[in-house]
Amino acid sequence: MEPDLGKWALPGGGLCAHEDVETSIRRQLAEKVDLRELAHVEQLAVFSAPDRVPGPRVVATAFLGLVPSGNDPELPSDTQWHRVDDMPPTAFDHGAIVLRARHRLRSKLSYTNIGFALAPPVFTISELRRLYSAALGYRVELCLPENASPERKRILNAYGATTILTDPMQGSDGAIREARRRYAADPERYFYSDQYSNDANWRAHYETTGPEIWAQTAGQVSHFVAGLGTSGTFMGTGRRLREYNPAIRLVAMQPDSPYHGLEGLKHMASAIVPPRSRR
Repeated sequence: MEPDLGKWALPGGGLCAHEDVETSIRRQLAEKVDLRELAHVEQLAVFSAPDRVPGPRVVATAFLGLVPSGNDPELPSDTQWHRVDDMPPTAFDHGAIVLRARHRLRSKLSYTNIGFALAPPVFTISELRRLYSAALGYRVELCLPENASPERKRILNAYGATTILTDPMQGSDGAIREARRRYAADPERYFYSDQYSNDANWRAHYETTGPEIWAQTAGQVSHFVAGLGTSGTFMGTGRRLREYNPAIRLVAMQPDSPYHGLEGLKHMASAIVPPRSRR
């Protein structure tokens, strides 16, 4: 429709008499762009400017839908994903709708757990942090030992993070020291999340991993065993499981020497010990 012919448009359509709004949204996404998995749907806003589309007046209700990052549907030839920061020309007021949706998502990330809807079914805290950074538009620099696995490096690069490789002989402690050095040298430039000392680390496992284990074992878990790195998994999950049943045995494992080569694990006697592990 002129003058928007050939421009990109958001999928949409009318509500059938037999369906509710969310059912209609999911049907239209499946039919028009072959997108069949949404982790979250919520109403965004009503767009009702008299001149928002040529011809008869059209009032539109827009919705925000979140697709898990592990979902990669086969899109039709006339459909593409676009970066919000680099949107092509859009039809009607669809560009404004996209920006409103991004603003809503960024706002809710600060006070809800909506970020979990963006994550795949299994994820690490580092992966979740990268999703938040991408959604919020932050540039990320991550310090990690040079001998980190190629798979981990590729994942980090795919998320757009800048990786700072540190001395492999110093393990994760060398990466911690380098991150602290960079933050101390330019605190106005960086926000240092400090996953080793940040209470959000263990709390994420307290709020999610612990209840998941309890539910999936139908309360029959008797022992919880975990390796120690940041110690967040052990402390958060263990604390929650002990609330369910104080008799549950908690067993922590660590390498038996400083030069162990086990990515993500710490030999606590010779390493920088996370504050939560000293409690």
